[in-house]
Amino acid sequence: MKERKKVALITGASQGLGACMAKRIAELGYLVIVNYAHSPERAGQVVEQIHSAGNRAVAMKCDISDEAAVKALFAELEEKFGGVDVLVNNARVDPLSRRPEETDGMWWDRVMAVGLRGAYLCSNEFTRYADRHRNGRIVNVSSCRAHRPNELESIAYSTSKLALHCLTRSYAAALARYGITVNTLAPGMIATENMFKRIGRRGYETECGNIALHRAGTCDEIADGLIWAVENGFMTGETININGGQTYAP
Repeated sequence: MKERKKVALITGASQGLGACMAKRIAELGYLVIVNYAHSPERAGQVVEQIHSAGNRAVAMKCDISDEAAVKALFAELEEKFGGVDVLVNNARVDPLSRRPEETDGMWWDRVMAVGLRGAYLCSNEFTRYADRHRNGRIVNVSSCRAHRPNELESIAYSTSKLALHCLTRSYAAALARYGITVNTLAPGMIATENMFKRIGRRGYETECGNIALHRAGTCDEIADGLIWAVENGFMTGETININGGQTYAP
């Protein structure tokens, strides 16, 4: 009987760090589910790039803030592919993407719905199948900003990231008996295709002044931490900080 191919679900994987992590974990032999909410074109491009490298991936749409949609996604993955072995809770709302018409409460709710509620819902669905799929992995993508004072406009984002550390510790304790590890990946500033669009060259130089290595990290440097968390079976409830020394900024 042919062995089932292990499956990795990366939320928010149609661009940036999520896309990079999808490509890297595909290299380990996983069938990668490239989750997206709004851009089938970008998700399709990520899948094509993974296929071009000789690996396997499928794009699947799901608004992870929608409980019914998350339940349906995991049920479909169970039926089609035998379930999920690695869950990477990466999806978020860009902290600088607030719409002019959004009130403080509306903005807070949208950020939390994706960055925190979505991770919680996906982790719960993963947990439902824990007894069947032992030795799995959950990796929550936080940020070094979770532990730093933030600009007023970034408080919702940073609070959602800090709360992910609580999810990590709680699920790590609950799922240890199944051999499932749960860890947090906490990047610093990352050089992505949207970074300069968001903060500009001057903003980039200002941020680099708060980083010991005086530069942004690459997506591959951050993805190195994900690969370690996936391959290491004796680390759980921990935080992998990859930030160029940004943690030590005043």
